[in-house]
Amino acid sequence: MKLSRCSWGNSKNLLYQKYHDKEWGKLNLDSTYLYEMLVLESFQSGLSWETILNKRGNFRKAFANFDYHKVLAELCLSSGLNRWYFFQVYPKLS
Repeated sequence: MKLSRCSWGNSKNLLYQKYHDKEWGKLNLDSTYLYEMLVLESFQSGLSWETILNKRGNFRKAFANFDYHKVLAELCLSSGLNRWYFFQVYPKLS
């Protein structure tokens, strides 16, 4: 069976093919995946989605494999927030 793809995607780009076939239009409520999509969509402004997909591996490295707990902990530590603040606010964000 030949898979039919939307005309808007670059069918020659393997990353785009994989995204189109496995992710686009599919419900995924995993919190890590949702955080990943939020980050990628935020950086997409003014760029093509293909560009973002091509850089997805770099985003994965920069955002601790999209582990939002690690990102939040790093943000709190690097911004000088004290431990009291972290332990008071963090549980509310979980």
